[in-house]
Amino acid sequence: LISYCANSPFQDFYIWKLHQLIAETGLGAIYLDQPFTGCSNAHHECGYINYKGEWTARPPLFAMRRMIKRMHRLFYDAHDTTMIKWHSSMQVVPPLLSFVDVFWDGENYGSGPDKVFEFYSKTLSEGRMQAQHTGIPFGFIPDLLPEFESRYAPSPASTRDMLGFFMVHDGTVYPAHTVHNHLASYIQNRRLSFPLAESNAVYYWQDDRRITVAPEQVKSMLNYGTVPALLVLYNWSDEAVESTVRLDTRELGMTDRDVPVTDAFTAEHVGPSSRRFNAAIQPRGFRMLAIGAADASE
Repeated sequence: LISYCANSPFQDFYIWKLHQLIAETGLGAIYLDQPFTGCSNAHHECGYINYKGEWTARPPLFAMRRMIKRMHRLFYDAHDTTMIKWHSSMQVVPPLLSFVDVFWDGENYGSGPDKVFEFYSKTLSEGRMQAQHTGIPFGFIPDLLPEFESRYAPSPASTRDMLGFFMVHDGTVYPAHTVHNHLASYIQNRRLSFPLAESNAVYYWQDDRRITVAPEQVKSMLNYGTVPALLVLYNWSDEAVESTVRLDTRELGMTDRDVPVTDAFTAEHVGPSSRRFNAAIQPRGFRMLAIGAADASE
């Protein structure tokens, strides 16, 4: 592994070459497989003396931030938009991610103490999901790099758990390495077919009284403000449940009248009222419900 320090003259050289590449080829996106490592080279003002009196490496945090900011500026000046994808599993560094569009995380779940054998929802906690696998605190799009092995996750149930679990945390999943990658793509593409970018969101941890979901082990994410609205329910337990959902449709700005609530995959009617309905959910499974339209994907 060769690591270049962003606090060295390499930064100026890299930005110059990237600018040249964008101008000559029209490059509009870039992928960075970039673990954030330390540097102890005093010639570019890196390193420090630790409490033992030893010269010690430290990551050039603000130099790397300047580098990503300059890259962002190059793409924006050329295309009025950016697409910078950063991969650095388990290193959530907000000052760097301020100028990143998509952040890939998850290779750390392929080995070690956090290895996922079958269900992500049995490994990751609620607090960790909210802090590490949602882009809400930082502004980036969180995308999971799954690390499933066929000998541990041979069942589609593992994929359904992973998709439902990450969808209610507003995350996406890169379908590769999921064993059942076509199933992952099918589920995720159905969600992304809804007008999410134009919608507002209510997350289960916000305790928003406009939506109540029971029992407690069922977690939800509601995208509303567009037609149809999208509700994802995830059963964070090993028992099948009959979930009860209550929506204050007037306060949500949906409608004053009842509209259809249908399964987003089958178009099956889930309940007679959009204000209150029940939905059966399998263990560590999910339901994706369209509110206000009955059309399902082909």
